[in-house]
Amino acid sequence: MFSKFRSSISRKFAVALLVPLTIGLALIVATVARFVAKSTEQAAIIQAQDAAHAISDRLRVGFEESMVATRTLRDTVQALREVDQISRTAMTTLMRKTLEDNPEIYGIWASWESEALDGRDKDWVNTPYGDATGRYAKYVVRHGDAIAIEPLEGYEGPDPLAYYALPKQNRTESVVEPYGYFTDGHWLLLTTFSEPLIIDGRFVGALGSDIALDQVQKIVSESHPLGTGRVSLISDRGAWLSEARTDENGRQADVVDPSLSKAAERAASGTLSIQRVQSLVPGEGEIVRVFVPLVVGRSNTAWTVVVTLPVSSLFGQARKLLVIIAGAGVLLVLSVCAIVVWTTNRLIGRRLKLVTDRLKQTEGEDFIGEEERRLLSHGDEIGLVASAVHTFRASSVRSRELLEQRETALRIRSEQLLEAQSLGRIGDWSYAFGSKSIWWSPHIYELLNYDPEAFDPTRQAVLSLCVGDGARRILEAQAEVMRSGVVRSVDIQLRRGDATVGDFAITNKSMVDSAGRFVGVSGTIQDITERKSSEKALERLAYYDPLTGLANRALFHRDLDEAFGKCLRTRTQAALLVLDLDHFKEVNDSLGHAAGDQVLGEVGRMISRVLPRNHLLSRLGGDEFAIIMPEVNEEAVLRAATEIGAIFDRPLLIDHSEVSIGTSIGIVLVPRDGSNLADLQRHADMALYRAKEDGRGRFRFFDPKMSDVVLHKIALARDLRKTIQDGGQLAVHYQPQVNLSGNRVVGYEALMRWNHPVLGNVPPGEFIPIAESSQLICDLGAWILREAAAQGKRWLDAGEAAREIAVNVSAAQIWQTDFAADVSRILSETGLPPRLLCLELTESLLINQGSERVKAVMTELKRLGVTLALDDFGTDYSSLGYLTQLPFDKLKIDRIFVNSILVSERARKLLEGVIALGRGLGMTIVVEGAETPEEVEIIRDFHVDIVQGYAFARPTVAEQALAFARGLEIAGPAVEVTVLSGSAVSVDQPVSDAA
Repeated sequence: MFSKFRSSISRKFAVALLVPLTIGLALIVATVARFVAKSTEQAAIIQAQDAAHAISDRLRVGFEESMVATRTLRDTVQALREVDQISRTAMTTLMRKTLEDNPEIYGIWASWESEALDGRDKDWVNTPYGDATGRYAKYVVRHGDAIAIEPLEGYEGPDPLAYYALPKQNRTESVVEPYGYFTDGHWLLLTTFSEPLIIDGRFVGALGSDIALDQVQKIVSESHPLGTGRVSLISDRGAWLSEARTDENGRQADVVDPSLSKAAERAASGTLSIQRVQSLVPGEGEIVRVFVPLVVGRSNTAWTVVVTLPVSSLFGQARKLLVIIAGAGVLLVLSVCAIVVWTTNRLIGRRLKLVTDRLKQTEGEDFIGEEERRLLSHGDEIGLVASAVHTFRASSVRSRELLEQRETALRIRSEQLLEAQSLGRIGDWSYAFGSKSIWWSPHIYELLNYDPEAFDPTRQAVLSLCVGDGARRILEAQAEVMRSGVVRSVDIQLRRGDATVGDFAITNKSMVDSAGRFVGVSGTIQDITERKSSEKALERLAYYDPLTGLANRALFHRDLDEAFGKCLRTRTQAALLVLDLDHFKEVNDSLGHAAGDQVLGEVGRMISRVLPRNHLLSRLGGDEFAIIMPEVNEEAVLRAATEIGAIFDRPLLIDHSEVSIGTSIGIVLVPRDGSNLADLQRHADMALYRAKEDGRGRFRFFDPKMSDVVLHKIALARDLRKTIQDGGQLAVHYQPQVNLSGNRVVGYEALMRWNHPVLGNVPPGEFIPIAESSQLICDLGAWILREAAAQGKRWLDAGEAAREIAVNVSAAQIWQTDFAADVSRILSETGLPPRLLCLELTESLLINQGSERVKAVMTELKRLGVTLALDDFGTDYSSLGYLTQLPFDKLKIDRIFVNSILVSERARKLLEGVIALGRGLGMTIVVEGAETPEEVEIIRDFHVDIVQGYAFARPTVAEQALAFARGLEIAGPAVEVTVLSGSAVSVDQPVSDAA
């Protein structure tokens, strides 16, 4: 019976299962093949994406470090520009310092727009730091181990370079397309990160850093995902940045794949991540590309990291397995007919037991063995069970392999993250509530220089490492994290294991369990000591005057605002003192700016020595200083101002020369004398102005009545500027100069007069100082020079005798203008012969007679043929040296030598000696200030050439001055001395007194 049963099974299997088993085996082979191919492809693509993201993160971190340094430099430059403290030296120092602190940057450049410095760009014209328009354009670049400063070129024109045009056009930071740069005998592939400089909403320039891509190329070239893959970096136009090379001429030549043009654009926009194409590399065949955009900073670089995998290597293992399975299937189908009867005759229980026994033994073994192949060859129930077990086992093996691959990728990414933390000097930590100690990563032990075996990071031990209020700030930040769930970071100082103190950024975030409950805090620690040091150095540049080391205007405004607010809150009183040095301009004009800088430094030190430590001394600019005195009464302010004034009683020793200066001080009490900062500073300036008006070397407290005086001065300055432009209210009066031997007029001195439409005649002693302080004196001097020359030419054209026109010259015209060129142009325009123009220079200009500029200007004037006269001799820095070394033709003796000659024999002897001195040097002698006939007779006895004064004529209009000259010639040599009365004011002050 059992034999019949077996025979029945054999027949049924042989007849009924032969064709279905063959079809089933074919379907199984197809399904397995499809599953294997899909799983292998997905696993490889996932690994490729992980590799691309990891490389993108490494590249982004490198770029971000350079960009942070560039943004910090931009913020500092804008801060300096906003407080008007920018300078060529400060710019170059900042750029060099940033380059030294950031080795990954190849070069740093900066450029200002024309007129970016509001009119002061002319100070930089054709200098090593500026181009023809005065803009600053410099490139600080590495050459090997050295750093060089080179001019920046090509940033403007019809086709400006992108690194300057992009920030100028977009007003945002930008990263330009990489480009080739030939330096030191080889080519570099660079990209430029640019930042715009925006002041008050106006684009004034740009700066940026050039980042060499050699490190990028190295990182990319050393990466081989899945062993056979390769990594590349492409631009949005399909250029292979990581495989850049040079052409036959040594220039940069990008390898461009046409198939990547559209793909790069789609990848940059995020619409393409995987591409399967035919490779352009001969013999490589079909490839799979994985795209990951590289985003740097706040701008998309439009670059893409590409991982390329050959399909042949990607699916090689899958194809092997597929061939094995297919072959086994074919053998099974061919063998089923021969073995079906023999198989069904085996005991079902025995075979089932064999299957279960082998299933228990296959853990960790290859399921395809000799016994298993025999079981799989049966087409009955036992064969189906064996086939199902085999399929399950094969799928489990593949899943385990995929899991191992992902674990490997995760381990690689973790190692890369640890490397990034090491490069960024970052370590992580965590603390679970109730734990005794805080967990530290190995990096933290290295950062803080503690031995993990010796130091136990308990909560109390860690908090004890904080310096100052660091522990309190950490606890406050963690409390806020627990309340709101936000991430908080604090910058504190920690004491390292070697007893040094460093700056660290502590990041805090909450830890929650699966139920959402807070279970602890975690975060990171980053060493920011170098960054803090750089910030302190930049703050020093931004808030302190480099010449004196005192606080600058920006820090002064900040501290004044704090002092003002504190006075309002606490109802206390403070004081603001504004100081201006007296006679400092003469020091600069005479001894030079280097001596002036020494004076400013010494003054800062002297004032600092007499001030208490809590008082802030600032240099606001030029020779102006300010002092903020907190919590003082009026008596203390009075005492401090007296002490400050006393330190100027003795002269300063500068370059072996004694320099006498003083100071005038304006004082306001805070908040009594102003409801806001602007009023306080304006009122302090008014008090300072009153101190100078009262004779300098004084201090004055602000009085509300001072406003009227200052407003009057401001109105006069405004009216004077307008009348210089149209010339309607200005006039030139002429005072005759008489030759005593022939009793005839040989020349005139031109003197300025201002007939104000409301105030009437404004004395020169009032409007000349206003012209000096308002920077109008050069324009005023040029105006009278042109008017006097034109009048002299009109007299010649009318047939009058040739008479000399004398015009006073200011020190500002010599130092601040091209004076020789101005004189040449005026002589050419008016047609006056140069020999009839006499330029009078005062002694105060000539104290620094060794100055090359003064010598050069006087030499050029002599070349033009004009006459040079030394005016007001004996009233200032009289020196015999410049009488012999400078080309003067005339010596004008001041009226102080004439005032007492009628009553003092000593005065007569002194005047006679000065006249003899000038004659001995071959100079024409002119005595001014003779007011009586008796004085004229004494002067005549001294054989003086020319006399000028009220004894002959007052300054008057051109027609009356000419009439006097004609009348004197008609009267002849025997005429008595008469006085010509004119409409001029009684006090005459030449323009030269200030100009």
